[in-house]
Amino acid sequence: MQASTYFIIAGAIMAFSYAVQLRLKNTYARWGRTRNAAGVTGSAAARRILDANGMRDVRLEAVRGQLSDHYRSAIEDDPALGERLFGP
Repeated sequence: MQASTYFIIAGAIMAFSYAVQLRLKNTYARWGRTRNAAGVTGSAAARRILDANGMRDVRLEAVRGQLSDHYRSAIEDDPALGERLFGP
């Protein structure tokens, strides 16, 4: 593949990715201002779902940012749990 073809394809992919990112941020901003019908926060809704499915021991933590996620396994909180599950 010639270098010019590579740069054209790479540029098109980068432009498409940027357009998708802008659209996603705009959509999130628009719907982020909309209240849900139940009037509960995201953490309250998550707690209800977890409790309804018998997962009362799952702890919820708030994280900063938009469109961000956070996962910390129980093994990180309790190294002994990891040893019990996977061995020393």
